[in-house]
Amino acid sequence: MTEIITRKGYLNEILGSLKDKNILILLGSRQVGKTTLIKSALQHLSSKNKTTLYLDLEIIENLRHFESFSSFRDFLDLSGINYRKEFYIGIDEFHYIKD
Repeated sequence: MTEIITRKGYLNEILGSLKDKNILILLGSRQVGKTTLIKSALQHLSSKNKTTLYLDLEIIENLRHFESFSSFRDFLDLSGINYRKEFYIGIDEFHYIKD
């Protein structure tokens, strides 16, 4: 029998996975709701007073933050995020990052 998982089911699975994973990657076909799930997860975490950030890499300016670790760290600093403490970042369209 085929199990149907609702979007809320996927969201709960994502949130549960974040408890014991440092990195979580969502893979799927185009237009299936990955962005919506990322944003929903970040919104939920933010409502629990967790530090969150969303980046869409289809926006060319956002790609420059990934040119080096120091440029990413500088971006986090400018965004008010202490990278030495727990935070959650949703990176959409990650495939645009080169190397």
